[in-house]
Amino acid sequence: MGKKKTKRKVSEIIKYLSTIIWVALLVVLSLLSYKIIRANILPTKYLIIGIAIILLFLFVYGLFLFKKKTNVIVLIILDILSIVVIGGGLYTVPKFDETLDFLKNNLSIQFATNVYNIITSKDSNINSISDLEGKNIYIYKDDKNDDLIKELNKKVSNYKLIEVDDLSKLFTDVIKDDKKIIIVSQGYYDETLLEDNTYEEKIKIIDTIEYKTIVKKNESNKKITEEPFVVYLSGIDTRSGKLPSRSLSDVNIILAVNPKTKKVLMINIPRDYYVQLHGTTGLKDKLTHAGTRGGINLSKETIQDLLDIKVDNYIRVNFNAVVKLVDAIGGIDVYSDTEFNSYHMKGWHVPKGMVHMDGAKALAYSRERYAYKTGDNHRGQNQEDVITAIINKISTSKSIASNYNKILESLDGTFETDLSYDDITSLIKMQLNDMSKWETETCNLTGEGKMTVTYSYPKRNLWVMIPNEKSIVTAKEKLKEFIS
Repeated sequence: MGKKKTKRKVSEIIKYLSTIIWVALLVVLSLLSYKIIRANILPTKYLIIGIAIILLFLFVYGLFLFKKKTNVIVLIILDILSIVVIGGGLYTVPKFDETLDFLKNNLSIQFATNVYNIITSKDSNINSISDLEGKNIYIYKDDKNDDLIKELNKKVSNYKLIEVDDLSKLFTDVIKDDKKIIIVSQGYYDETLLEDNTYEEKIKIIDTIEYKTIVKKNESNKKITEEPFVVYLSGIDTRSGKLPSRSLSDVNIILAVNPKTKKVLMINIPRDYYVQLHGTTGLKDKLTHAGTRGGINLSKETIQDLLDIKVDNYIRVNFNAVVKLVDAIGGIDVYSDTEFNSYHMKGWHVPKGMVHMDGAKALAYSRERYAYKTGDNHRGQNQEDVITAIINKISTSKSIASNYNKILESLDGTFETDLSYDDITSLIKMQLNDMSKWETETCNLTGEGKMTVTYSYPKRNLWVMIPNEKSIVTAKEKLKEFIS
């Protein structure tokens, strides 16, 4: 009689604990379902299947739990399974919150970051912001704006701002005159470092001014899972580690995406392409300089003029994004048509053939041009190959859902886009729904190198690429065919 009583008591305790676990499971699964529905990343069919499985499990669990006579062993097994599910749910729910926060912070950009450096000669006795009181500060005419002056006034109360119209002279004069102070945008500073890799050793940055401005809303109303659309991918390389609104665009790729045919057309435009900057007359300029003069909008408008096409959206990426994204997806495989020693990653010998690359190698490969006779033209092809490999890895891998958070976290703070949350989630849902493999086609603009003056530097010869008009015509025809 004592054994039966003890057994009944144990059974009651287990049923009591099981009830607590069942309620906890109900709460966690309900919260998880809410987060998944709110995130809006799962196709309806997966959502229905997932909810059906959850309801079935809760029903079966409850059936055994509330029966008068239940096999304790079965109940313990269900308890263990439920605890595992609860643990997974408690881990997953915060991840969904992080994902939603990421999307809010990075998609449909609302503000642009403006960065300016206050610079003097390395030998100057001006060492802090307080030393600027009562001094003359020189600024390039295109850099001067009300927002910058407002921020400068917060740091210095007494100064005289003098405009100059020769950007190149501004940078050289500050080295020669140890009493001269200049203020320049991060984009122009990066541009100077690119032309003279010893410039950083000749100056010192006294202070940095940073402020945000409102970005004009994207006016494209296309349904990107149903209609072809065009995206401008701009890759910047800046010493600031940030995403300043005006910066050299070293990668300029037009992506024409056709969701119906699952095809992507990539058109690479060399950074030094000699083009007419939108809104200017007279001298042409390097395409990369559009980013320093007018940011992403001027770059986009200049490309629209060049290719006679409407660009619907843009993605602006810091080079760091390549490293993080490729590492997040476990590396990529790219075919190298040339054997060479990497210029940008010392000690890395790249063989001819298929090469597995982690993030750092993918970035070095994307930057390589010295190993090729065609220089920038071949570098553009490398960039397209890396992007294609990333697209193939993500779109064909069944782990896209499980790696979703990891991929987004790897990109946090490394890019800006005017694509909206709904745009991105609709594309993800479409891909998860059919897991189709996308086909990519390339069509590169080409040209010949030449030393000449530019709109930005009218008194100084720079290396530019004179466009091959035939390649432009071919690209225009391909674009029209692709998006029709």
